[in-house]
Amino acid sequence: NHKPVGVIDFVKKNKTLDKATKGAKRVGQTDIEQIAQTKPDLIITSKEDKNIKKLKKIAPTVQFDSKKSNYKETTIQLGEIVNEKAKAKKWVKDWNHQMAQDKEKLGDKIKGKTITAVQSTPKGLVAFGKSLGRGTEIVYDGYGMQMPKALEDKVHNSYNAQISQENLTTYTGDYIILATNGDKPAFTKTNNWQNLNAVKKGHVITLDASDTTYNDPISLEKQRKIILKQLNNMK
Repeated sequence: NHKPVGVIDFVKKNKTLDKATKGAKRVGQTDIEQIAQTKPDLIITSKEDKNIKKLKKIAPTVQFDSKKSNYKETTIQLGEIVNEKAKAKKWVKDWNHQMAQDKEKLGDKIKGKTITAVQSTPKGLVAFGKSLGRGTEIVYDGYGMQMPKALEDKVHNSYNAQISQENLTTYTGDYIILATNGDKPAFTKTNNWQNLNAVKKGHVITLDASDTTYNDPISLEKQRKIILKQLNNMK
């Protein structure tokens, strides 16, 4: 395992990744001095990073475009960067096998069913695309569940789409993943939410985003356990 010497301090907000990167120095994403002090051999950042020129002066820097990348490809690319391509490929192969097993086990419970991942944010209610963590990689790619048609049209492979509480019926399906930050959001007390079919049937999977939310292998394995357990317990 390649433990990073430094990670952005944002990981402190995520229990799973905070634990996985124990011992790595927490640095501010734009704090060039802090980043330089970790003396990295390699820096991995996003395509949007505006400090790219400064970072390249510190160490060779690789940028990833999260809007275009697929989590499996990213895992293999990262494995390649740190000379662990075989290990990364094995993880993807094992993951695909695990997903197929889960899908078979869940059977008719998920076959042909639709699902929506939603979260209350400071900007309002958001529904997520097919590859923005919060379990979306598992239910869409892994389990072959679908988005409700209206949501598919609205999201268009982008990150996410803002939806209103009044339109929840249009954009939610047979199941809902409710990503929370510990507490149940206020909108779940409204009639708009409580009258949804998925809510009435008890088909809401809760996922605490402060515990796990991203789509790296460590986060995905944690999310899989949470999602599978809840789906297994549903009628």
